[in-house]
Amino acid sequence: MVQTSEVLFENRSITLAWDHKGQFLHVEWKGFANNEGYREILLKQIELTREKRARRILYDLRNMGVVSRDNQAYTNEEYFPAVSRAGNKVAAIVVPENVFGEMSVSAIMGARNEALFQAQIFDDPGPAKAWLEKT
Repeated sequence: MVQTSEVLFENRSITLAWDHKGQFLHVEWKGFANNEGYREILLKQIELTREKRARRILYDLRNMGVVSRDNQAYTNEEYFPAVSRAGNKVAAIVVPENVFGEMSVSAIMGARNEALFQAQIFDDPGPAKAWLEKT
């Protein structure tokens, strides 16, 4: 069987993989990350986006947990502009299964970030991958 993805980075909170078939960075949150860990993960995503010239990113946030207000602000003000400059233009976002995580995602997304890249929200990774592959 041909492996379609390659793990580029992994820790207890996240797996970052390159999907060879769809040519996108797959960001899969596995659990909570403290403030320092959260920001280190975002910096790694920017680095890999630049390295892979990743125009498209799949954010699977279903198991992410709550994001602090400070990290929400950091994501909006620092991460999204930086990852856009690194090459990201299209994002498929699979929302968390819990209401608190979903609220965190809603607080992060907004008109400012929609100007940086095209984003679509999903509740399942299958349709998210299919959308990315044709976008």
